[in-house]
Amino acid sequence: MKLLWSLFVTAACFLSPQAGAVQASVPAESEIRLGSVAMDIPAEMYRRLAPLTKYLSDSLKRPVILKLSPSMSVAIDEVSKGSVELAYLTPVAYLKAHDKGNAQLVAKMVTNNKSTFQLMVVVRENSSIKHVQDLKGRTFAFGDKAALLQRAVVVGAGMPLENLGKYKFIGHYDNIAKGVANGDFDAGILKDTMAHDWQNRGLRILHSSPPLPPYNI
Repeated sequence: MKLLWSLFVTAACFLSPQAGAVQASVPAESEIRLGSVAMDIPAEMYRRLAPLTKYLSDSLKRPVILKLSPSMSVAIDEVSKGSVELAYLTPVAYLKAHDKGNAQLVAKMVTNNKSTFQLMVVVRENSSIKHVQDLKGRTFAFGDKAALLQRAVVVGAGMPLENLGKYKFIGHYDNIAKGVANGDFDAGILKDTMAHDWQNRGLRILHSSPPLPPYNI
């Protein structure tokens, strides 16, 4: 996560007219709560977002506290109801939070100079599955049930969900990666960064989605 992005987030959150309502509702001496969709296990999410929370805390001279949500639906509720001042959300989660509680977009995620990300279908490295069509009748691991993009990517790749043998929602990306690597599932779907991390750890990328809209603050 680049410093430039952190600078943009800081400026957007506290100088943008869109963020004015949030700023006005939080006393200057109080902590700022940063909510997050539960994409990975808590330890990984804390590690990933620690640089951002520290930078914001140091720059604003106010504590920025990371508040992890157990599911996407809870994360949407928390930002919609004002239980957190800021939230790190997937594109679909942001749209739902906007519809439900008029959540305002103040910054878009940029990772490695890219303002998009991809979802990737993965299988075990030695799997006999070579094409998306080979997933017919096989077991598949999804993450959060509210993560609609995951299912859309699989269907868009040419595999209707009803043609899968069985699919299950098992939460975090870490659960998906380990479930496929351990043979509990024939395939699963991961965010691009995690899919690449697991390429030399027993998994192979079967299909990559087109570039998708970025995560949002």
